[in-house]
Amino acid sequence: MAMFLIAFRQGMIYIKDLFGALSGLYEDGLFIGDTFEFLNLKESVTASEPIVSPSHLQKKIVVDNISFTYPGNNFTTINKVSFEIKKGEVVALVGPNGAGKSTLVRILCRLYDPDSGKVRYDDNDIRNIEPEEYRKHFSVVFQDFMLYNLTAGENIRMGNIDEKNPGDRIESSASATGVHELIKNLPDGYETAIGNLFDDSRELSWGEWQKIALSRALFRDAPVLILDEPSSALDADTEYDIFSRFREIVKGRTSILISHRFTNVSLADRIIVLDKGAIAETGTHEELMKKSGIYFTMFSKQNSRFNK
Repeated sequence: MAMFLIAFRQGMIYIKDLFGALSGLYEDGLFIGDTFEFLNLKESVTASEPIVSPSHLQKKIVVDNISFTYPGNNFTTINKVSFEIKKGEVVALVGPNGAGKSTLVRILCRLYDPDSGKVRYDDNDIRNIEPEEYRKHFSVVFQDFMLYNLTAGENIRMGNIDEKNPGDRIESSASATGVHELIKNLPDGYETAIGNLFDDSRELSWGEWQKIALSRALFRDAPVLILDEPSSALDADTEYDIFSRFREIVKGRTSILISHRFTNVSLADRIIVLDKGAIAETGTHEELMKKSGIYFTMFSKQNSRFNK
C-alpha cells in the first residue's frame, strides 16, 4: 500500500510538471505571436508627395499651430502650439508633469504626426520628408532610453552604426559626458560588456547608464540634439560639470532641453513654458522671472526647497 501511495504521488508530480511545461509553452506561443504581430504592423507615419530631401538645418524649425490627442483620450495633449527654434539656439521646454513636453518632442522627431497644424524643417513640411531620412537629423535621449547588453564602446556606437571609423569619436563623446575614465578603468576598457545579461558583464549605476546614453547621442552628431531629462539620475558634481560646459558639449548644435531642474534650463537662450498642452509663457530666464508667472512660481518653489 505504501509503495502504491509513493508511486501515485510521484505520478502526480510528473503530471503537474507536464502541465506546467505545457502552460509555459502556451504562454511562450502567445508572446511569439504578439512579437510577430508587432513586427508585421505597417508604419503609419509616411512621407507625402512631393518628397523632398533636406540638408542639415540651415535656418530654423517652425512649429505652426499643432494639436495632438492620444487615441482613446478625451482631452487634447498638445493644443494649438506655435513657436520657432533658430539654428544653433538652445531652447528649454519646462512645465508641470503632463504638460505635453515629451509628446511635443516626439512630434518634432516625427514619431507622431499632429492632428492639425504643421512642423517645418527650414522651408520643408516634414510630412514631405521620408521619416527615416528626417530622423537622421535628430539625436535624442529620452527618459526611457535603451540599455544595450553590449560592450561599452558598442553602446556608444549605437548612436550611429553607419560610422566607418568610430574609435576616436567614441572616446571623445565619452569624455564630453565624463564617463571616459569610468570606461577606461573597466577590466577590458571599451571592450568590456556592460549590463546584467552575461556572467562576465559589468553592471552600471543608473547615472552611469545615463552618461552612456548621453555619449551615444553626442556620437550621432546630428544637427539637432534633444535631451529629455538628461540629468535626472546624475549626481550633483557630474550634473554641475556637464551643464557648466553645456555649450562646449553641444558644439553649436540646435538643442532642445527638457528638465525639471531650473538651474539647468536657465542657461538656455529661450525657455518655453507649457501648461496643459499650450504655451503659457516664453522668454529668457530673466524675462520670465520678471513676469512673476508660472515659471517664476516653479523656480521659486524649487529654489527654496534646495536652499533649506
